[in-house]
Amino acid sequence: MSFYAPKNPIKGAYYMAHFNGTDEPYILERDLVPPPPELQRMLFGWIEHVFDSDGPSDETAKAWHATCLAEMTGYDPDEITKEDIFFEAKSNIPATQSGIEQSAHTDMIAFLKLLVRMRRVIIQDAVLCLQLVPGTSRTLSNSLIESLPEVFESVLFQDYSKDLLLAIQQHQETSAAILEGVNVDGPEIIEAINRSASQQTVLNRILDAMETKHQKQLDQQEARHAQETARHAQEMARQTQAMTSLEARATLPQSAVNCVEALEYDRWAVD
Repeated sequence: MSFYAPKNPIKGAYYMAHFNGTDEPYILERDLVPPPPELQRMLFGWIEHVFDSDGPSDETAKAWHATCLAEMTGYDPDEITKEDIFFEAKSNIPATQSGIEQSAHTDMIAFLKLLVRMRRVIIQDAVLCLQLVPGTSRTLSNSLIESLPEVFESVLFQDYSKDLLLAIQQHQETSAAILEGVNVDGPEIIEAINRSASQQTVLNRILDAMETKHQKQLDQQEARHAQETARHAQEMARQTQAMTSLEARATLPQSAVNCVEALEYDRWAVD
């Protein structure tokens, strides 16, 4: 547990939800307007005061307040700095404490950070839960919302609810206008995809034909080159044979040369 406690695996949760969290187009409408920190502190308000036992001037308490504020504003938990309360609080644990006690302290801080993060989610969900279900006269209110009227009936919550609902409405209207301007329906998209697939098939056939033609030309060039090489080898053999014959004649007596020439003349005459 302690291995994962220092940092919430935000990126892992993104990927498990098939969302890489970096360059993928993604909009969560309820998160268009973040709740103000003052409203968030009305939920689990005791969390900020966990380390206030030594007085408000204590450095650990100050660091913890800053950490809670960073969690509420949604900072990346992977970007942990030396000022993070996790490191400071861990260094303040007495060395005489057992490993189990130190692990429990680490897990406690991680759990408190998770609760701080949940403030934002609970408040945003509450705004939508308190809206009337379309076609009915009821809401999706629950026991948590009903047990905290000092939060969900407060002026801060009402003002935030109006701002968030307005932002959601404007986003939906903008999205609808964009889709209407595009004016593309399902059958048209399917037809375009099929047409694109057909064009790709034709292109593949053209490329295959071009590749076959090119390979045929290469084969023809190789065949001509082989024929030229063979003819050149034959010519070199004839020239070598002629040179050998001349050199042999030069070493023979004149009478023998005359006899050879007479035999060659007779063969030529017969041919």
